[in-house]
Amino acid sequence: MSHTCHAPGCQTATPRRLLFCRRCWMLVTPAHRADVNREFAAIGGVAPCRPSLPYLAAVSEARADVMAANGMDPALMRAAAARYRRMGGEE
Repeated sequence: MSHTCHAPGCQTATPRRLLFCRRCWMLVTPAHRADVNREFAAIGGVAPCRPSLPYLAAVSEARADVMAANGMDPALMRAAAARYRRMGGEE
């Protein structure tokens, strides 16, 4: 079963195990890709019904990277990532 890419504005069909389509995933900075992969592994490598705050922060940063690469303003997504980190006690 597939779903659409989670990148803002992208409607590409993507396998369920992937967060973004390949094109959007390559727009994410390597550091943020590593953060997403680390947090995904920490929650057992399955799509979470109730994701952890560190996972949400990592995904928000990745989405902000894609937004910036596509000429969209990533400020709100970066603010959401900072809020998730604060709520999770990371800052």
